[in-house]
Amino acid sequence: MAESMQGLHRSHRCTEVSNKNIGETVTVMGWVQKKRNLGSLIFVDLRDRSGLLQLVFDDNDKEVFEKAGKLRNEFVIAAVGTVNKRAGSVNESMETGDIENVRDIDLVISTKKVGQFHEICAKYHTKKNSFGGYKINCDDFTIDLWRIESTWAYKKNIIKCSEEDYLKNLPYTVFYNMDSLVYDIKNNIWYDDLYKETKESNVLDIVLEENPHVDLNILRGMIFQNRYHMKYSERLKKLICERCKNEKEYEKILYSIELKRYKKEILSLKDIEEQLYYILSENVDE
Repeated sequence: MAESMQGLHRSHRCTEVSNKNIGETVTVMGWVQKKRNLGSLIFVDLRDRSGLLQLVFDDNDKEVFEKAGKLRNEFVIAAVGTVNKRAGSVNESMETGDIENVRDIDLVISTKKVGQFHEICAKYHTKKNSFGGYKINCDDFTIDLWRIESTWAYKKNIIKCSEEDYLKNLPYTVFYNMDSLVYDIKNNIWYDDLYKETKESNVLDIVLEENPHVDLNILRGMIFQNRYHMKYSERLKKLICERCKNEKEYEKILYSIELKRYKKEILSLKDIEEQLYYILSENVDE
């Protein structure tokens, strides 16, 4: 598939393309980091020395679409196209994406020097979080710090894998597919397939149901639904219905968890009641 790029000149590096360029025609060059073929759409993560940019190919241009289908990881390519903002599925895992309403981030560290890890955390005046890790507050942004071996799913031996596969398996240890976004800083690799599928489908689903904080996660799901207008998966709706049947005044339990966790009202009690009513009414015949 070798083709000449002679005559093409780069107009932007990957991370230079932003919302300011919407509607413009740009030329980018780099290496194929990853490709996903969804049938009528092909997504390519293009990498250059500045970072990553997502390219989208549709089947309206058969010739270009066929070429995109033949791309493989580490192919060197040049692409000319129009910058578009894709409604409802901005890729927030990339520097050029729009990151909105980010409240916190988990920083997971792989180290055998346990004592040194705790010494460093103490040095920067961290506080223990409620889940056994450390918490660093930066204005309104929170960083939760963990040793990878201390994360809940590994600690309880729910996820079993070799040490070298810890990071690539981290996306499968979260409660929601919306949370399954992992970046390996050392090797500059995103583990984000589940997350991207979620953004495409806009369906909130359970990844790992075994979790010590199911009710908190159900509340988080309601916040996701309210904020991003996501659909609930059948599995998630079934879990919520079961919790409603087993707990009296479940809406008040969730509202209390919200105030304790977030220190403010994000969803009103009425908002929670309405979401529960909607889910229960959909499953009334089941």
